[in-house]
Order: sequence, then C-alpha cells, then structure tokens
Amino acid sequence: MNVLYQSDNNYAPYMGVSICSLFENNKESDCITVYVIDDGINKANKEKLNELGMRYSRNIIYLTGDILLEDAELVKTFAYTQFRKNTHSYFKMFIDRLLPDLDERIIYIDCDTVVEGDISGLVSMDMKDKAIGMVQDSLVSSVKTCVGIDDAERYYNSGVILIDLKRWNELNCSDRIFKHIRDVRTYGTVDQDVLNVELHDQILTLPVRYNLQPVHMDYSYKQYSRVYKHKEPYYNSEEVREALGDPGIIHFLRYIGESPWHDGNVHPATPYFDKYLKVSPWHDMVKKPSGKGGVFKIEKIMYRVLPRGMFLRIFFIIHDRMIRKSNVQEKHI
Repeated sequence: MNVLYQSDNNYAPYMGVSICSLFENNKESDCITVYVIDDGINKANKEKLNELGMRYSRNIIYLTGDILLEDAELVKTFAYTQFRKNTHSYFKMFIDRLLPDLDERIIYIDCDTVVEGDISGLVSMDMKDKAIGMVQDSLVSSVKTCVGIDDAERYYNSGVILIDLKRWNELNCSDRIFKHIRDVRTYGTVDQDVLNVELHDQILTLPVRYNLQPVHMDYSYKQYSRVYKHKEPYYNSEEVREALGDPGIIHFLRYIGESPWHDGNVHPATPYFDKYLKVSPWHDMVKKPSGKGGVFKIEKIMYRVLPRGMFLRIFFIIHDRMIRKSNVQEKHI
C-alpha cells in the first residue's frame, strides 16, 4: 500500500496523528509505504514521524517540493493569493514529477483526517480504467455550476484521492491540469475544482466510507437531504448508514470554522482525533483556540441554540455564498 501526504510544519502534528491512525488500523497489510511531500517540516516533527515509522515497522519517505518550486512557470501559474487560495495545495497533482519511477496505485490522504478502519480495499478494487477515485463532496450544491460543472453531474471532494499512476501518466493528467490553470482559469478550491473539471470523465466514485465528512456524522440523512437536494446521483441513506457503521477515513473539514485540534470546538469528529492524538508522539499537544473572528463566534452560538434543521439551512446559504465569492472568474495569469 502506497500512501501520500503533504504538509508544512504547522500541519505536521495533525498529519502525524493521521499517519498514526493509518498504521494502527491497517496492521494486516504486509507493507505500507508513506510518502510525505515535505513543505518545510522541522527536525523535531520529522523525528516524531520517524518514531511512528519505527514503532509500526513502516516506511516513511520524504519528498521535497523543491523540484516543483524550481519550475518558475509552474510557480507563477499556481501563485494564488486571493480568497481561499493555498499556494502549495497543488503539489500532489504533480506526483509523477516527485515519484517518476512509481507506476502503481497511491492513496493521497489530507492531513485533516483519521484512518478509522482497514483501507486495503482501495489497493485491489476495480477502477474501471479510471485515473483517479474520489468520494463525492457532501456540501456541494448548484454552486458547482460556477466552475463549469452541470447541475446533474457529480462533484468530488479531494481530501482522499486514489491515483492509478500508470493510468495518470498515460493520460498526461499533470500536464492537462497545468495547462488548464494556465490557459483557462483559476478556481476557489485550488486542487479540488480543477480535478473535477479537467479530469471529470476519469473519476471513479468511491464508497463514502473512504472520505466520511462531518455533516453526515452530525445530521440524520433525512435532515441532510431536506437541505442538500442533489440533482446528480448521490449516495443513498443506506450507503451513508453503512459508512457511519464502518468508516474507513474520516475527513474533518472545518466545522463551524474549527477543527478537532482547536480548544472548545464542536466538531463531531473530535473524539476520533483525540483517540489517536493520545497514542501518537504528539500526545502532549495543548489545544489552542482557533482565533476565528466574531462571525464564527456568532455561528457557533447559532449552532448551539437553533433547531438542527434550521441551522443547517442557514449554513447552506452562507457556504454557498462563500463558494460563489471564491469562484469569481479571474483573468488568465
């Protein structure tokens, strides 16, 4: 099993907790190699990551992003500085440059996750000749038309990506992504949107258990479907119920502006994060407030006092507006 993470030093502890959970719940796998795209991880955090590898007898290999940062045209093309833009989130989309000799499957996993179950099924599942596999995004609505995806088409979350590197290279996916951003447009969600648009016909729909998102942990399927009226084929109630009973990867996603590592958060996945934090080398980490402003404080109060269905509808409206704002089409770079 090949697994890919990427992190700077700030997120390294959260990535470490995720890697700890991966190792803990996949002990039956004969070999797990974790590749980490290192975007400035310091010596102390690397020592703790290496400690994890030794504890579970697993390989952790660091990949430097320098080869990408040395490409002036690539850096210029992805030099996002506006709303919701993360300048280095594109690294994983150029994995073929970082691992040119690997032509197997690799599972990309975001730092803000825990691997709560056995995910070895991703290694052997039939990908139907697709380049990548992803789970649909739980919070998407008609706003996806802002990026050029029809209302009746699926839209996927990039927190977990199953990549068939052989097929990825055959289809020149990295080059297509680069040329799309350079010649067509930029997007609010740097990696997620361009993957959905440029590689739409090459995405296999993964079971929801491989990227279980917090809205399904906090609301019943009935409450959810009253607000998120999907026109495209979405997971049915039984599929979500099965994922809740046997989650593979839990993707935190910021919830009311906060993550499970923030002090005083109301994130539904916090117990999962805390469980693996306690057995990780970062067990002595002190949680700190998120530092979010007054808008998020008001949102948290509303979350606590309003009826569940009412709050979800308000959240839906606010989130849609944010996505629309972040996807005001920009000029070519």
